[in-house]
Amino acid sequence: MQKKCLLGMSCVTLMSIVTASVVIGCVGGPKVNTRELDNKGRALGVSTPDWIKLYVANGIMAVQAQPQFEGLYCIIGDETSTNRQFALAWADNFSAQQRIGAMLRTNIASKYEATVSGSSQSSGGANSSSAAGTASAEYRQEIDNMVNAVVNVSYSGAQRDSDWWTLTRRYDPDQKDVYSDEYTAYVLYTIPKTQLNQQIAYALETSVAKDSALYDITIQIATEILSEGFEYLGAGDLASAETPTQTPAEVQAVIATGLSGKVVIRNNSSRTASVLSSIKIYKGYEAKGLPYMTYDNSVLGGQQASWDLPEGIYTFETFLNDRTESQKEGEGGYGTDSGTSTVGITSKDSFAADFVDGGLTSFTRK
Repeated sequence: MQKKCLLGMSCVTLMSIVTASVVIGCVGGPKVNTRELDNKGRALGVSTPDWIKLYVANGIMAVQAQPQFEGLYCIIGDETSTNRQFALAWADNFSAQQRIGAMLRTNIASKYEATVSGSSQSSGGANSSSAAGTASAEYRQEIDNMVNAVVNVSYSGAQRDSDWWTLTRRYDPDQKDVYSDEYTAYVLYTIPKTQLNQQIAYALETSVAKDSALYDITIQIATEILSEGFEYLGAGDLASAETPTQTPAEVQAVIATGLSGKVVIRNNSSRTASVLSSIKIYKGYEAKGLPYMTYDNSVLGGQQASWDLPEGIYTFETFLNDRTESQKEGEGGYGTDSGTSTVGITSKDSFAADFVDGGLTSFTRK
């Protein structure tokens, strides 16, 4: 099963689901036509749900902002396969609990980073910025321990709200005999914000020791979560990897074209047990041939790597703990992700995927 977000190109619009064909011109990559051949509701005359249209077009934030989801957190999973039964089986076995954990790692880690840095800077002084960085580094292990404790809690209250599947054909208009028919399954869970916020706050309060250097900060974060919650699950950024993926000159050269987007891969694994040791980026739909770019520096758990790239279709291949081969689908247990994922990058848009213990999720438009 290959995860793809090819519709993240200009075809990621409402029309990508409800019309017959959308043409994309990809700078530096193949042209793609997409045509929906079938979906879950077509035989019964049922229209594509609005949440599917919004998610494919604009990402989870657009779904979360809808009035019908007021007071609820949305958890969406999606997966693509050439095998219909495999895609539907994945949807049947989708774990909302696993996705909540991955999403919360980003939420909680970014909360700690912001609060620790803010606390250090509030002390003032000419060196307050460097002090913030130093403080964050000093607390790193404790932050990791707290985040892991929160992520590993079994949260209750998530309800399966809806599911859907589509069959889409993708092909190059100049080579119509070369195409790919793929099933994509989508699952939507919701959980009351108040209920999840209370569980998260309780997990934080009961996991921190009173003599911990992070005690006051943790209680502050727990209080904020109780009163404010999060904009959406998965919000926030992790700390940047220690070695930049691109030089400032390389970034500026890409941005100067006016046709570029940003890609972020977040390592939501344990900091030392699951190191994202290498990332290869290929142009096109598969991890074959010579990579377009290679990043051979470690991205630890709780860190992220990002790139500014020209518009086009790219496949990212990730490697766990210096392995020479990326994880195959299901290798980490039934339903676990493979180590590769494909995304269609559009101008001025940002896409994110999470690396968890060797698997790379599908990309979501932020």
